[in-house]
Amino acid sequence: MVKNEKKIDPISFSEAQLDTLKNWLVSDKGNFTLKELGIKNNLIPDTIYADSFCICRSYRLLKTISNGGAIMDFQIKDENDNIYSLHLTNLKIDEFDLKAYLTLFPFFVNNLPENMPYAYLFTTASLQEFLLTDYADAITCEDFYYWEFLKEHPERTNQQNRTKEGWDFDAYLKSRKQD
Repeated sequence: MVKNEKKIDPISFSEAQLDTLKNWLVSDKGNFTLKELGIKNNLIPDTIYADSFCICRSYRLLKTISNGGAIMDFQIKDENDNIYSLHLTNLKIDEFDLKAYLTLFPFFVNNLPENMPYAYLFTTASLQEFLLTDYADAITCEDFYYWEFLKEHPERTNQQNRTKEGWDFDAYLKSRKQD
């Protein structure tokens, strides 16, 4: 048993919500639209790229100091008794799994008891603050490499550049390391 471990009562989802959640988990969803997250904010890009955040954040965080935090384990059980587990740590810790957080957010937003530690992470205000600060700061790293990629490929059309057609951040960084 973990120190200060708190369990909450099960939360029920509609069948449609559970189907969406299972699809996201099975497909290992990595990109989320603001609409899917229930966010309306003109200052945040329409699509959140969890993979880019994770890659960029590892380049930014050369050293971290932690003075505590929370670990949240979520277990989702469907009608066939299949169990899906996701693990989250505090937002400020470098091991934070944005993909898991964004996958769970629409289903647990404002559904966790207020007395649960770090339940505030599942509020719209908390997600917006995170996207406007940590996420925006981390993805600027991808923009730098995207502009570098564009300079290397002047034959690309404006439409390809605007839609980032053919752009794979992870593959680009790997090919760059090989050069």
